[in-house]
Amino acid sequence: ILKSCFFHKDHGKWESIIDYISSVEIKEKCDGDKETNGIIIGYINRSRRVTYFFWSLAFFSNFSIFTEPYQKNQINVNGTNEYVHMFNGYVPYSQEPPGYYFSMFIQTVLGNIVSAYVVGWDTLVCTIMIFFNGQLKIMRLLCANIIDTENDNKSHYNIIECHRFYVTLVKKQKLFNSLISPAMFVYLIVISVNLGVCIIQIVQ
Repeated sequence: ILKSCFFHKDHGKWESIIDYISSVEIKEKCDGDKETNGIIIGYINRSRRVTYFFWSLAFFSNFSIFTEPYQKNQINVNGTNEYVHMFNGYVPYSQEPPGYYFSMFIQTVLGNIVSAYVVGWDTLVCTIMIFFNGQLKIMRLLCANIIDTENDNKSHYNIIECHRFYVTLVKKQKLFNSLISPAMFVYLIVISVNLGVCIIQIVQ
């Protein structure tokens, strides 16, 4: 929920980063340099593997989590039937069928929506980090070919373009860092609290 709130609050900044990524890759592909295109294809394939893995993991995790209550339905406890819920909370329906199935349907839908937000945010962040890694490799390639011994004007142009590319890349990287920092800070707090609670439980 916090991720979706942060994303919605800063959606304009996220849009600017995504537009930047798109424009840079289109320009680099249009230039037709084989080494640059090889780097782009390499990190795009890596990004796809990460994305497919994340979504596959989320799908199977959701399937196991959201089907478990149905498998444990009608557990006999002291001669009475008990219906298992995914989340404990108030719902304006009966705790037994047919109200139970209405509440479970709502919980399943909302749970999958939240999972989709989480996985979507995570894959977006991973993809952008892979993009920056690939662009740093391209930056190194540009620096290696910055001097043209046969054409001073070409060398001067290469220096200008390399500097412009570097400045823009660093600017977008700082913007990206500012966007993910709030969520990472919340992660840190939550993990610290969970670790503290676990340690207290172990000691007791």
